[in-house]
Amino acid sequence: MIHESVYVPGEGGTRIAVDAWASSGERRPAVLVQHRYWRGADLRWPFGRGGPQPGAAAARMLAAGYAVVDIDVRGAGASFGARPDEWPPEEAGDAAAVLDWIVSRPWSDGRVAAVGISYGGTAALLLAARGHPALRAVAARFCFWDLADDLVLPGGVRNTWLAERWAERVAVLDRGRLPIGGVRARLAVRGPRAVAGGRRELRAALAEHGSEGSAERGRTVTAGQLRGRAPSSLAAAIRASGVAVHSLGGWYDGASTRAAVEIHRALGGELVLGPWDHGGYHDVSPHNASGEMRFDIAGEVLGFLGRVFEMPGAEPAPPVRYQVVGEERWQTAPAWPPPGTTGLPLHLDADGGLSPAPPAAGVDNHELDLAASSGERTRWRGQLQPAPPTSYAGRAAPACAYTSAPFPDGLEIAGDPVCLLTLEAGAERANLFCYLDEIAPDGSATYITEGCAAATGPWPSVARVELQPIAYRIDAGSALRLSFAAVDGDVFEPPPAGGSRIRVHRAGPQPSRLELPVTARA
Repeated sequence: MIHESVYVPGEGGTRIAVDAWASSGERRPAVLVQHRYWRGADLRWPFGRGGPQPGAAAARMLAAGYAVVDIDVRGAGASFGARPDEWPPEEAGDAAAVLDWIVSRPWSDGRVAAVGISYGGTAALLLAARGHPALRAVAARFCFWDLADDLVLPGGVRNTWLAERWAERVAVLDRGRLPIGGVRARLAVRGPRAVAGGRRELRAALAEHGSEGSAERGRTVTAGQLRGRAPSSLAAAIRASGVAVHSLGGWYDGASTRAAVEIHRALGGELVLGPWDHGGYHDVSPHNASGEMRFDIAGEVLGFLGRVFEMPGAEPAPPVRYQVVGEERWQTAPAWPPPGTTGLPLHLDADGGLSPAPPAAGVDNHELDLAASSGERTRWRGQLQPAPPTSYAGRAAPACAYTSAPFPDGLEIAGDPVCLLTLEAGAERANLFCYLDEIAPDGSATYITEGCAAATGPWPSVARVELQPIAYRIDAGSALRLSFAAVDGDVFEPPPAGGSRIRVHRAGPQPSRLELPVTARA
């Protein structure tokens, strides 16, 4: 086994910590992974006996015939530099310099794929925009396309919980300490893995780090600032690079579900959507009684790389694969949403009804609960891993809800539901959280998906709330329930005073309704 532990000069000469692993013998494609949370840890004796070793994911790629290159992004781990923001443009320049270094190595055949989860997947997309000739593929899992809509400001509502807690953790990491894990973990881990064992250089690198203030930036950064450094702003450059793109996301992963879809719409390639929370650590379909993972995500990425690099035994794959929750089966399609999907309008009706028929004229007055919460194990809280599996079981019944009649033959949803509400609010802004649930004949509720949006006047105004994409089969005899809230625990910023009072206009030129994408598949 070849192991190189070196510093590579990045943009502006900033020294980037690199670990490269390769099997001896012929030249091979390399897989680059950019790490925000350390590329490895220095372990105290006896935990670190035998020296640095590739992680489990890297070992699997090595066994499949690839070299693996792990780097700490600038200002993190053992790399030098500071971080005025997350995903700074210099970061992609550093990674491009590492690509040059990879191409120069005797174990490299000159071809590289960038892969990553969450932060690392987003960084891989930003690297693709550089158009480096060695980069042939990107596999981005559970990552972000538009940093406003997909992360900090979904629907224009600020996610203060994630911004603050994530910032607290990375500030500790960037000082070379573990923010979580308890006493035993801290006793075992000395800090980030030094380059070639150089503790003096590691101390010098840590002295340059600085992520303090990122929590405050998360509370004040604007949508325009976020989008200015997002992969979505570089879509044309990524397309022009010619890299093959694999986008993988989970049905229960914050607003990253939409990100996975938008990456595919903008860049093509392959799209895989399944019943996972952030990072793919758990299969959280409410119909998966065992709770066990039923899909090999790492194997899926290897399959994609095999297709790109024409490895022996590589098998073709359709552009889109997705699991239908409820039916618990995988389907394929040439695009998302699947061709043949049609829109089913379900109108808000009198007495809390939800009807495909034209709505009855009238106005519904609601005082939305400012103490409402969908629980401690939501798709939003799961974005800060490690976390327990996402689950909406047992959450309180909503006070503001509209329910359809039962569907005698069931219904299959596949696409991006949208809720359109003509409303007035008691303040200049109203935060709207829309939840879609299946209601079984016994009255039990199963969460399907949700969306949020900040609505503003002048009133009355049509608020558009885009729910996260989903494929879900409801059983014969079940109904659908659409419910509303103004908050979700302490995750999002609250509305201004009076913003929880809303008047929903059921009829008119833009009747209040749910636009539901449904398939004709039996």
